[in-house]
Amino acid sequence: MEPDSHPRPPRSFVKRAMLGMASLISFASASIAQVDFTVSGIEVNQGVQINGTTPLTGGRSTMVRTTINLSGFPPMAPTDGILRVFVDGIEASFSPVFSDNGPIPIPTVANPANEDDTLNFIFIPPVSNDVVFEVEVNPMGPNFTPETDTTNNLFTSTSHVFEALDVADFVYSPVDLRPGGGGTPNLPDPDLIKPGVGDNFIQGCFPGGELLYRRTDAPSKLWTSSVQGSGSALISSLNADLNLMSPRPDRIYGWVPGSLPYNGQAQLPGVAGMGNTQNIRHQRTYAHEMGHTFGFFHISSTTGHFGVDVENHLNITESLPVIKNQTLFDIMVAGLLTNQAWIGETNYLNLYNNSVFQTESAEAIHRGPTLYVGGAVHRETGQVELYDVFTFEGGTLTKPAAPGRGNLGIKAFAGEQTIVDMPILSQTSNVDGNCSGHRDSASQDPLIGFSFVIPAGSASGRGIDRLQIDTSAYAEVAPFELRASVQRPRVAFASSLEPLLTDSKVTLDWGGVGTEASSTTKYYLCYSPDGERMIPLMTSLPLTRFEVDLAELPAPVAGKAFFEVMAADGLHTTKVRSTSFALAPSIESAVLTPEIHVMTPDSGKNFLQGATVILHAGTWDIDDQALLDGADVQWTSNLDGLIGTGRHTSVSTLSVGVHTITVEGTDSDGMTSTDTTKATIVSRGLPLVGTCQTDLGFGGPGNSFLSVCGGDLSTGTTADLLLTNAPASTNGILLFGLSANPTPFKGGMLVPVPFVATLPMSTDSLGEYELNGIAGGIGPLSLILQFVLSDPAQIRGVGLSNAVQLDFLP
Repeated sequence: MEPDSHPRPPRSFVKRAMLGMASLISFASASIAQVDFTVSGIEVNQGVQINGTTPLTGGRSTMVRTTINLSGFPPMAPTDGILRVFVDGIEASFSPVFSDNGPIPIPTVANPANEDDTLNFIFIPPVSNDVVFEVEVNPMGPNFTPETDTTNNLFTSTSHVFEALDVADFVYSPVDLRPGGGGTPNLPDPDLIKPGVGDNFIQGCFPGGELLYRRTDAPSKLWTSSVQGSGSALISSLNADLNLMSPRPDRIYGWVPGSLPYNGQAQLPGVAGMGNTQNIRHQRTYAHEMGHTFGFFHISSTTGHFGVDVENHLNITESLPVIKNQTLFDIMVAGLLTNQAWIGETNYLNLYNNSVFQTESAEAIHRGPTLYVGGAVHRETGQVELYDVFTFEGGTLTKPAAPGRGNLGIKAFAGEQTIVDMPILSQTSNVDGNCSGHRDSASQDPLIGFSFVIPAGSASGRGIDRLQIDTSAYAEVAPFELRASVQRPRVAFASSLEPLLTDSKVTLDWGGVGTEASSTTKYYLCYSPDGERMIPLMTSLPLTRFEVDLAELPAPVAGKAFFEVMAADGLHTTKVRSTSFALAPSIESAVLTPEIHVMTPDSGKNFLQGATVILHAGTWDIDDQALLDGADVQWTSNLDGLIGTGRHTSVSTLSVGVHTITVEGTDSDGMTSTDTTKATIVSRGLPLVGTCQTDLGFGGPGNSFLSVCGGDLSTGTTADLLLTNAPASTNGILLFGLSANPTPFKGGMLVPVPFVATLPMSTDSLGEYELNGIAGGIGPLSLILQFVLSDPAQIRGVGLSNAVQLDFLP
C-alpha cells in the first residue's frame, strides 16, 4: 500500500478548512445545545497494546481506538469522526479512514471493555518509521452535532513506528487416527481446521504482518497408535515430518479428530504439537501448544489488559467479541476453552522478538548428514523410550541449553571421537489441562518428550555408532545407551514403477531384510515431484505398504519425480529411491488447483457504509510452493465488481446492500480456485471529507497557500476558502477570473487574467484568511482565484498565492 503524493497539509489548514462551516453552525445553534467534543487520546492496537509501548507491525490489520471527551448538555450526545494517516509526511492512499462504528453516543467515562465506548478506525498500515495519525471528531456532515467550540476537535498523534516482520510458515496435518490399524479413514472435520477457522486464534493474537497457515503437501498423516494417554510419539513423528520436508516450514501441528482426555501437547521448546478438534476449545489449544514450541511454560495469570481481535477472527466458531477483556487468562494457562483466553503482553513480546518472526534472524541449516532423535523419558523411572532415530540431509542443529537449564545430557561418539557432548532442555507440555485449578484431565502424562538434531558423524565421514542420554535429572539411573547394530537394515521396492503412469493411484510395496534389530525397524516414505522438494507421506511406522493418490499431491515432473523409502534401525538408516516417473497425458489433469480460503470477512457480517472491510485470504500454490499474492489474488463483489487485489487488502467503498464477495487465486499454471463470503453494508450518513478544488500552482513570491475544500460545489453543497502562510495582518485583494492566462507580475505569475472581480481583504494575526460557505449549484461554471498581498519581505513588496480553479456544478 503506497502513500499518495499529496503533501501533508499544515495542521492549521486541516483544522480550519474542515471546521470553518461547523463553527458557524455551532454558533447559530448555541442556544439549542451546549456540548463540546474533544479527543483525549488514541490507542493503536494490533492485538495487544500497553500504554503505547507495544511494538507495531507494518502490513498487519490495525485498530485505532479513539477516546472522546464530552462536556456540556445533553449527556451521551452522539458523534462521528475521521482518521487521517500520514506516512513519512505524506497522506496515505487509504486515508482518510471512516470510523468502524460511528456515530456513537459518547459516555461520561469510556469503558475499554465496550467496543462502542470508543470511536474505532481500522486499516492496514505500511512499514514505516514515521506514521502520524490525525483524528477529527464531530466533522461536518449529516451526523454533525452542534457544539460550542469546534477548534479543539482535532487530535494529532506522535510518530509511530511500524516494523517489518517475516512471514511465519505454520503447516498443519490432518491426522488419520487409526489405533491398531484398519482401513477406514478417521480424519478431523476439515471445516474446523482449514485456514480461516483452525488458525483464527493465532491470526488474531500472534504478531507479524502475515502468518502463513497451510496444510502440509501430503493430504493427511496416518497414525496407528493411541493418543489417549499421551501424544509424545505422534509429536516425535510430526517433528520427523518437518525435518524431512524440503523446504522446511517453521512449525507443524497435527489435528486429531474430535476430543481428547486433554486439550493437546507439544514439545517445549520444539517445532511440533498436536491437539483436539473440539470446536469450543481447539483454536485456543492450537495457540497454546504453539506457545510451548516457542519455549513458553504454563502460567496461571490473566492478561491484565484489554486486547483487540481486529479482524474478529474468533467470530468463528464461537461468536466471540472484538474486544478481549482484561480478565481473560493468558493463552499459556492450561486447560482453557477458546472463550476464556487471549495473549498477555509478555508472551506477545516474546513471540515478536523470536527469530521465526524477525526478518533477519533465520537459523542456519547444517550442511551435511544430521541425526534426528525423538523419544520420551519416563518421569518417575528415568527410562528412555525412543520413537524415531534416523539420518537425513541438512537440518537445524539443536542448541545446548543455557547453563543450569538442561534436563537431559546428550553424548554421541564416532569410534573414540566425541561428536556431541551437551545438555538440552526438553519436555512435553505435560498435557494441556494439567495445571492446578484449570485441568481437563485427572491424569498426568508419565512421559516427557524430547527431540534433538545433531551432526550424524565426524568430519572424516564416520557415522555415530554410540549415543548416550543422561536422565539423572529425573532418576538415579545409568545413562541410556544406544549402539549401532552390526548390519544396516536392507530395504528395496518390491517392483519398479512404470515410467508413464496411467493411474494416479499407486500402491507402493517395499521389503526390508532385517538383522538383529529388525523388530524395531521403522519406515519413512517420501515423495519428490521434481527431484528437489521432499514431501513425507508416511513416517515412524512399521508398515511396508502404502497407497498414494498422486491426484492429491503436486504433479510429478517427467524424469525427475520419485518415491524414497528410508528404513531406520537404531543408528543405521538405509534409503532407496524408486525409478522416476510421470503421469500419462490422460490423467495430467491431476495438477492441483491452488488453496484459497476467505479468512475475513466472515459470512453474514454487517459493516457500516464507508467502514474499512478487511479482505484477508489464506492462499497457497501447492505446486510451486508459493504464497499467492498481488494480482494473482482478486476480490470481486456481485454488486461492485473488482474491489481489491492481494492476499491481505481492504476496501471502504462498497455500496449499500448485501454483497457476495468472491476471492479467486490463480497459480503459475493458470489453475484457479475460489471461495466466497457474504457481507452486508448498512447505510449511514458519512462525514464530509473535504473535496478540494484544483490547485493550478504558480504561487510566489512569498509562501501563502490558497485552498478551497468541502463539498463538490453541486447544488446543496458548500466549500470553504482558506489562505494560510501569508504575512500576518496584511492587506490584499482576491482576484476572480473566468480563464487562466499566467502573466508575469511583480516577480511572479498572475493567473486569472483578465480578472472580472476583486474582493479586498486582510489576513489575521496568524497570516490566515477564510471565506466559508461558498455555495455550489450555479454551474457549469469555472472561476479562477488568486490572492495578491502586500508583503514587505518580497523585493517588490508584493506576494502572490497559488491559483485555484473552482468548478461549480449544476
